[in-house]
Amino acid sequence: MDEKAMDPSTGDNGMEILEASSGLEGAGESTGSRLDAHLQEASRLKSDGNVFYRQRNIRAAIGCYHRALLQLRCLDSEANAPMKVFGAPVLKLNPEQEELLWGMQIDCYNNLAACLLQKESVDHSRVLEYCQKVLQRKPADVKALYRAGVASLELGDNHAAQQYLLQASRGKPNGKNTNFLVLQFLILAV
Repeated sequence: MDEKAMDPSTGDNGMEILEASSGLEGAGESTGSRLDAHLQEASRLKSDGNVFYRQRNIRAAIGCYHRALLQLRCLDSEANAPMKVFGAPVLKLNPEQEELLWGMQIDCYNNLAACLLQKESVDHSRVLEYCQKVLQRKPADVKALYRAGVASLELGDNHAAQQYLLQASRGKPNGKNTNFLVLQFLILAV
């Protein structure tokens, strides 16, 4: 597999965005501090996961990405919407913070998919699930499209695999593995 397409540590810029992010609009300092604390902890965990991935410590990387997602989940208004019924306070994010939250979630799910593909026993359905979460927010994400194509191929869904890989090849036409897998489909289709 293409090492660059598989490496979750490429293209992550959560910490730079986080440093530029401001507190909550119109909220008290304690709420803003809590929000910033969750975002900073999630960013740290994601960065730690990237380090573990580069060291080929896949299990530790997976743990970091999962914990980062847990930090982000408490900030996600969509995930916490049912809690409003019980009167639980839900943090209100400004658009910049919402974008940061989604970006970090996308990175973590993409990184988890990459990690799972590196394991000895690959759960392709889980890889596909994580890639679909990425593609819901970022439909043209080449890494997620490629990984979803690989997972679909391994799950025996050749049509879906072909669609994902064709989309990935359009986004990154020089990707060796993407082009190789698309070529395999063309040969099989004949």
